[in-house]
Amino acid sequence: MPAARLSGKKSRAQRGRRASLAVEDLVDRTTREQYRFLDFCRDNQVELTMFTLSGATFIGIVHQHDRGTVLFGGRSENAQRRLIFKDFISMMVPKEPIELFKEYRGLGTHRSRREAARNAKKR
Repeated sequence: MPAARLSGKKSRAQRGRRASLAVEDLVDRTTREQYRFLDFCRDNQVELTMFTLSGATFIGIVHQHDRGTVLFGGRSENAQRRLIFKDFISMMVPKEPIELFKEYRGLGTHRSRREAARNAKKR
């Protein structure tokens, strides 16, 4: 075991831990994107069609959401609201196209910004 450390190789346990961290980063990123979508829909009262795993369809807006549930219902104050588990949701489709990434438009990609910075240094 000490010889492996001196040679710079990682043990199998260390490699496995690294892979699990990568999976956690992926889960965190997808969770952030999900929250971003739900926050945008809640703040702008975007009408959604929600499809569940059982085949049921609901039309309404997102009132609140947390890590495991979505409070979904109609626009009016006295409309019936449903608490739906996220594990039960198959798909959510907005009634009209939404602009989630509007603030990033025109900024370019990381690659284009890096190339522009290199060209600026050469001049």
